[in-house]
Amino acid sequence: MKTILCLTDFTQGAENAAKTAAYFASKLKTNLFVFNSCFTAPVVTAYGGGPWVIDEILERQEQGNHKLKTLKNRLADTMAHRHHDVYHPTIQVECGEGRLGVNVDEIISERKVELVVMGAKHGKQIHNFFSGSETVEVINHAKRPILIVPENIELKDIQNVIFATDFNEEDHKALSYLSEIGLKLGFHIELVHIKLLNKKTIIPFERKLFLDKVFGAHYSNVSFKEFTGKELSKRLTALCEGSNIEILAMMHHQHSFFIRLFQHSVTSEILTHQTVPLLVIPSGMCN
Repeated sequence: MKTILCLTDFTQGAENAAKTAAYFASKLKTNLFVFNSCFTAPVVTAYGGGPWVIDEILERQEQGNHKLKTLKNRLADTMAHRHHDVYHPTIQVECGEGRLGVNVDEIISERKVELVVMGAKHGKQIHNFFSGSETVEVINHAKRPILIVPENIELKDIQNVIFATDFNEEDHKALSYLSEIGLKLGFHIELVHIKLLNKKTIIPFERKLFLDKVFGAHYSNVSFKEFTGKELSKRLTALCEGSNIEILAMMHHQHSFFIRLFQHSVTSEILTHQTVPLLVIPSGMCN
């Protein structure tokens, strides 16, 4: 059976992400695996003797295991109050050592992970989002889609998803995944392209080939719209805020639309003001 992997650091944002992960597990009829990564350091002998780092690590792991059990019980209680005909996923929890990105890669390899869910950074932490944070580490390692859920947002019913495209061939793979999930969860996918003013435009022939392939696949839950704007990030944010959009989805690959979007200083602006969860679909996605 497939698994929804939820990453938690026990913050309020992570709590909402866990509830969202439980929602996906229930709807997709998968297991739910909640993981907390405890980064370890080499043993250092304290003045006067005694490997105090080991004691600190053991204490942190013990606290992590206790918090995981508490979170598991809360999630189980939440699902127990749902209708009797709703699927109740099996919940497993684990506290592991090491870097989060490496742990995620190993978990995906060992388990049939359908989706990775985690809470977004907020406040001052946002400024480090794409400069060595745990979030970017997960994005760089994960071979399955990652749903990054902003604080205070809990997905309970998904009806509309925007997938931003620049007509790259690899976007078809992401769109196929979204369509498959969309049919199970009952949401509509709005394929969106932003034409930037005073920027090089996509060749009409490339656009036509891409869209012909999309609609030739006969997806029952996909439509296409094109918009113009001066700044990519602001236009996408405005689209999400002005519509009933639950998720903004993007493909992640080298020198892609996604990378161009986030390599600029607008990074913190988007994440600060983004009102919907962000679904990152890696181009190296495994089956």
